Amino acid sequence: MNYNKKCDFIERNEFDMFYYETTCRYCSKLYKLVEGTKKYQQYKENRQRKFSCDDCERRIEADSRKYLFNRD
Repeated sequence: MNYNKKCDFIERNEFDMFYYETTCRYCSKLYKLVEGTKKYQQYKENRQRKFSCDDCERRIEADSRKYLFNRD
């Protein structure tokens, strides 16, 4: 056996991972649900469910915090 053989490791990047493409319920843009995330698992269980993209989630969360702290 040749023990000096170099091992070739394949680097995985975001394009090698499994994903689903779905539309955002708020902005109607296509976005990817990447394997290993909570949304990906939920989408696999129920494909009829609607999800929001990360940008819309951040905007909604920021608006709710703003409303919560600016109440009189």
